[in-house]
Amino acid sequence: MFDLMFTIVPVLVIGMFIYVIVSGIGSWHKNNNSPRLSVPVKIVTKRADTMYTHHEDMMSSSHTTYYVTFEVESGDRIELVVP
Repeated sequence: MFDLMFTIVPVLVIGMFIYVIVSGIGSWHKNNNSPRLSVPVKIVTKRADTMYTHHEDMMSSSHTTYYVTFEVESGDRIELVVP
């Protein structure tokens, strides 16, 4: 049983790495081949989402993600993460 685990676990871990890499390359390829949309937009909302993390050693940290919502002439809206 012990030898079997030393065979199955590394194969599963390597398989997961390969899956993540292949799916990431597929997403990158799809995004690069997608058409670019060039239309006038206006910013309708901006927001920030702050996450706080408290650690056992009494330390804490935070991370803020910023979002902007754009509206096109047709009224459709899209919210994007901005750096």
